[in-house]
Amino acid sequence: MHRAAEHCREARAIGNPRQDGVVLIALLWVLVAVSLLALNLASVVRSETAVAQASGEADQCYFYARGVLEVALYRLSYADRDPEKRRHLFPYSDGMHHFWMSRDEMLGHVAIFDEAGKMDLNAAQPEYLLRLFEILAVPEEQKAALMDAIEMRRPTAAPATGDDAQPRPGPFVSVEEILQIRGVSRATLYGTHRQEGEKTVYRRGLIDFLTVHSGSRRININSAELEVLASLPGIDLATASSLIQARHDKPFEAVDLATRTSGVLSGEALSLIAADFSGVYCLVATSGVKHSSVRRSIKAIASLDSRGLLGHHRLAWYDEYWPPRRVIQRLESQPNSLAAPQMAMLTPALNLGIR
Repeated sequence: MHRAAEHCREARAIGNPRQDGVVLIALLWVLVAVSLLALNLASVVRSETAVAQASGEADQCYFYARGVLEVALYRLSYADRDPEKRRHLFPYSDGMHHFWMSRDEMLGHVAIFDEAGKMDLNAAQPEYLLRLFEILAVPEEQKAALMDAIEMRRPTAAPATGDDAQPRPGPFVSVEEILQIRGVSRATLYGTHRQEGEKTVYRRGLIDFLTVHSGSRRININSAELEVLASLPGIDLATASSLIQARHDKPFEAVDLATRTSGVLSGEALSLIAADFSGVYCLVATSGVKHSSVRRSIKAIASLDSRGLLGHHRLAWYDEYWPPRRVIQRLESQPNSLAAPQMAMLTPALNLGIR
């Protein structure tokens, strides 16, 4: 009896090896689960921190872009009469004038286009607009609806007859009005983008090629997109591409337009092209934080008016805008800091601009 009790005490003291192993494994699994939770929590915190930082940088970029655009508008409205100073402050290349501003970690760029580089919905010949829609691959049903609406809004349109006839609408007041045309989608107006692997493919919308603010049938060759130039009579995509290449570093001027395009443009096409700025500008301001991929862009359309208090009238303002790739490339190619002469030009005392 005494020996049996002693044996039990020894067994309890030694323990069950199998039971101890199960406990150890369970403890290890608990430690693994706690580690995974800690890693997940750390990942969430990092993600939230990155989102908060990107959101803050996006706000910085937006307000800096607004500031850069306001400065550019001021320079345009109160222009220096010296053309050399204007060219120095607003250098021209790749179909646009450029304006730069840098401060601390912020870098801003304004691309300045002539609004007459686009095709005017109210002034352009319908056949040229139709050609533009074809080049841009607007779907057939939408293209037909657009052309019907454009014809209806022309002064030459036949008046409606009958008891239930509706009043004929007037000219387009904004490009966005085409969304009121049955069947025309927002993708057609504003464009789309899709992801192909690591590459984003953009398809630009009509808003980048149309205007209602130039009031002219003539197209500014120094600001026009390839598709707009190719919509004019006697100009195909290859010819339009050669014209864009010719203006890359040196814009066409009224005095040499006929000479530089001799043998390239027909008389009809030449009559529809201008080289001087119309006084109505499209400004695309893009701002970024140095060493960051965050960018914000805004767009404004303004007409210059030397008699007005501000020197200009704002015709349209877009707080959200996706600029053409060549505009983004300009900002990305700029060094992180501007040269001293460029910084000096940004002081208010110089009062520079272009006309």
